[in-house]
Amino acid sequence: KQWYQRRVRGITKTDETSNTQIRRCKVQIESILKGPAVRRPAYVVQSLADAEQAALKIKDRTPVFLVSAVTGDNLPLLQHFLSQVQPAMSKEERTSATLADAKFTVDGVLSVTGHGSIVTGLVTRGTIREEDELLMGPFDDKTYRSVRVASIQCSRLPRRLAKCGQSVSLAFHNLGCSVPRKGMVLMSGHYESYCVEEFTAEIYILQHASTSKIKIGFEATVFIENIRQKVLITHMDREITTGQKAKVRLKFLQYPDIVASGAKLFMRNGRTKAMGTVSDVIKIPTRIV
Repeated sequence: KQWYQRRVRGITKTDETSNTQIRRCKVQIESILKGPAVRRPAYVVQSLADAEQAALKIKDRTPVFLVSAVTGDNLPLLQHFLSQVQPAMSKEERTSATLADAKFTVDGVLSVTGHGSIVTGLVTRGTIREEDELLMGPFDDKTYRSVRVASIQCSRLPRRLAKCGQSVSLAFHNLGCSVPRKGMVLMSGHYESYCVEEFTAEIYILQHASTSKIKIGFEATVFIENIRQKVLITHMDREITTGQKAKVRLKFLQYPDIVASGAKLFMRNGRTKAMGTVSDVIKIPTRIV
């Protein structure tokens, strides 16, 4: 449940959306948030006082902001809320994460002439410095590759190091022909290097438009942190439809990825939507090249 304690919902483009559409969207959000999968009622923020209350009560309810980036409607309320809300991690947890071995999740990949592939993402643990040796993977052939950091940029400015919690871009000396992809990790050699092709999850169906139930063989696109990939249900304890839960085994259809137990996931296939938690993973040994 801690995953839902600090979630914020936003309804965007209110400048070009009718009041009827906005009301319909609010009703859908309220219905999902009150459901058994979340149990965090929606709280629509309409004033500075509401924003302060939302920051204080974020563990009990989910703030909802109606904003427009064109007209700027309610953006000051969102900014005030973000300035008031407390960090999700305690001071001790932040210190521990900063002192840990380096770990970085890849959120995007750029190709720059003269520099090769540049990866962007978030430093989730530790500190990354120039000339650090890290492992990148998993690649499609179930390998991790040793790379050396050539340069670091944060907010388009060069940096000597990147600390836990910073979003940065990294260039490498020896990446060669290897092409990284979104969802990979960069990590210290002290971490276990593995990949996952199948994993078990407990899912809750938010919406299923078809009259038939979800069963073995159902395919969907799964979102787990930075991972976005098609999966196949290979086993489940029962067939389910809207408002029901099940324990399922999912198999990646494109390539192996790295997934940890406890990670939160979101699945969709057309109008069918589900959310859940990874309960167990089947780790596959990898090679370091």
